[in-house]
Amino acid sequence: MSRIQRSLRIEKDLDNLIDQLAKFKGLSYNQVTNDLLRKAIAEAIKELKQKQQEEKEQQESYLKQIQITKETMRRFFLDNPNYLNEVKKLLTITPQQPGETIYHSVSIEYMDLERYGNGELAEAFLKDPLGFVLDMTAVAYDLLQEVHSSGSFDRYDFVVRVSDKAKLLPTVGVVDARKVLTKPGNLVIVKGIVSRVSFKTVCTRAAYTCMNCGERFFVENEETNALFALPAPIPSVCNRCQRKGFLKFDKQSSNYRDVKTIMLTESVEEHESETPQSEPLLVYLTGDLVFDKRIAPGRTVRVIGITSVERIKRRGSVEDRVFIQAISVEVIDKLLEEIELSEEDKRWIQQEMKQPDFLDRLVKSIAPNLYDRPLDPQRGNLTLADVKEVICYQIVGPCPIDDPEFSIPFEELRPLHVHLLGDPGLGKTQLLIFVSKLLPRAQYVTLGSTKAGLGCITYQDKELGWVVELGALPLADRGICCIDEVEKIASGRKIRGKAPTDVLHEVMSIGRHTVHKSRFHIMLPARCAILAASNPRGGRYDPELAFIDNVTPAFKETVLARFDFHFVIRDIPTREIDKEVAKRCIMSSNLKPPYTIEQLQKIFSYIKKYVPKPRIPEDVAEYTSKRFAEIREQYRESGAIPLTYRQVKTIKIAAMCRARLLGRVEVTREDVERVFNILLGTLEQIAKTPEGAIDVIYAGAGLTPRQRELRGRLLQLIPEDQEILDTVVIEKLEQEGYTEEEIRNMIARLIKDQELWEPYQGFLRRYRAKR
Repeated sequence: MSRIQRSLRIEKDLDNLIDQLAKFKGLSYNQVTNDLLRKAIAEAIKELKQKQQEEKEQQESYLKQIQITKETMRRFFLDNPNYLNEVKKLLTITPQQPGETIYHSVSIEYMDLERYGNGELAEAFLKDPLGFVLDMTAVAYDLLQEVHSSGSFDRYDFVVRVSDKAKLLPTVGVVDARKVLTKPGNLVIVKGIVSRVSFKTVCTRAAYTCMNCGERFFVENEETNALFALPAPIPSVCNRCQRKGFLKFDKQSSNYRDVKTIMLTESVEEHESETPQSEPLLVYLTGDLVFDKRIAPGRTVRVIGITSVERIKRRGSVEDRVFIQAISVEVIDKLLEEIELSEEDKRWIQQEMKQPDFLDRLVKSIAPNLYDRPLDPQRGNLTLADVKEVICYQIVGPCPIDDPEFSIPFEELRPLHVHLLGDPGLGKTQLLIFVSKLLPRAQYVTLGSTKAGLGCITYQDKELGWVVELGALPLADRGICCIDEVEKIASGRKIRGKAPTDVLHEVMSIGRHTVHKSRFHIMLPARCAILAASNPRGGRYDPELAFIDNVTPAFKETVLARFDFHFVIRDIPTREIDKEVAKRCIMSSNLKPPYTIEQLQKIFSYIKKYVPKPRIPEDVAEYTSKRFAEIREQYRESGAIPLTYRQVKTIKIAAMCRARLLGRVEVTREDVERVFNILLGTLEQIAKTPEGAIDVIYAGAGLTPRQRELRGRLLQLIPEDQEILDTVVIEKLEQEGYTEEEIRNMIARLIKDQELWEPYQGFLRRYRAKR
């Protein structure tokens, strides 16, 4: 049955009922309908009057409540001289330049609101946060006018904020735009990491002049207030003559406000999976918060704000975007050296550092659930404890990093960089996650865990303007960046011909990331240590191949050479070791390490804050240089290079880290010898040639001294300008002592590396060098 048919049927049934009622009362059809209509109108008028009376009573009650609350707010300022004095101090702030806008604010603690009177101010803030802030601002503004009527400023340049340093308000731990919004206008407290920042200027009060009648008027968004800076609507007609197309925008007479937009994402501690599962959340900052330099990418903040939704046009459709308008922002993360230590903590740490087994206890507390197994039972004598010790060197660094402008050469304070190459399932990921949770400014990153990758991305947003979103390395500035499965990241999609890991070269060399794009020239500080872990090429480490041949080809040699230590961890079945590893896994929940995570943080904080840069005495420097020369001399005749001059810098920095870790102001021979032992142990793993020599060139290029010599002879014998028979070259080199197999293998390698080519079968020719 259609809608029209149903309406006709209802109308027919109603007519039948009215006819029956008219017959029952002896009246006509029109008399009955008029009587019913009068009664319905009278009932409707009665209900309307009753509703109006209720609305009037509610309005009077609301106005009375507002008046009572404002009076309470006024008494709150008068009874709290600290806040009143802060309001009065605003009059002493003057612009440094003509026309400069100064944003003023007074921050009130929520705990003081809760304690004042019977807590009605705190209750009012929780019920209507926006109304409370605006009323509190109006009261403070009136008090300011009473003190000095001539010292007024724009009403939108002043706001009263509510902070919560006592953490009395519940915090939403995991930031998620899909879950934060329950109802627009509600109070919400969220915590997250600032992943990107953008700025824009909004015209909040637009001036227009009509070119037809000369009328000059202003247009302002009704919802613009001390917190919200919303763009003024664009009028279509003149207010006076109502003509279209004659309005001219007056830039000079219009008012503008700055808006800072930050994006919050969850931290590693807030989710169990490796990849964040929540949707980033936008937060708008106005007033003095725009110029707070502490609210920067990489910092963890706690935001008290108001939920809201804005409608935006994107790709031809209208979308609703959730955001938070910030009332106050508190930076809650601290650098390791900024952790507060009591006098009792300092005395305890000083006593612990005097113990002879202090360093061993420190190492055993790093990832205690991992058994300190030998890294490679068949080659070298290093254990996982040596890896943990070097990580301790990374954490403390050689000296404090106090210069944000790089006036001190980065090489003098460069942190150490460590690469773990190991078979799957040996605890590399657990070690990286432990370090990332131990340090406040550490970043854990793996493939797909961050949109910005390791460096940063820049793009233009229609609403937000130009946006710079930082990746893991800038976010880990003055901390450690833990990069898991770095070989998968290196094999990712290239951008402008560069692999995702190419950014590591600049960061590890000079401690910053430079971006050149469009009109952007950005230098982002990234003074962080790198702790990278990767799986071998093919899934298992093959000791018969060179180290470089076990690493994925996408991981460039130039980046690998920047790491100070390369540790190879192999999974070789050994009865006693397997038994201990299995036992540690089973009993991991019952382990009691020498130091808890909180104690480790305090110890490292004390060292970074109070232990200065160690001095290297002349006798220690002489011993180091002599030891270095002896090791190089040991393999001189074989042509192998066991150490390069880059390793001298590694030895110096690591020895300074060890001395600082033990609380010493001078580096000792013991420190240098310990670093030499660890470094030579790693070279025993990665740089040992088939002939038994230690050669770092073999580790990085895969060529033994004999193969390097053969390569040089081949490039000498094969000309650039003409072809030569391969049999002629092979015959000459066989006379010099090389076998045919060696020669043909090297020729194949040079052809693969595009140093030689075959113009015809059996002929060789060298590529012409670029000049």
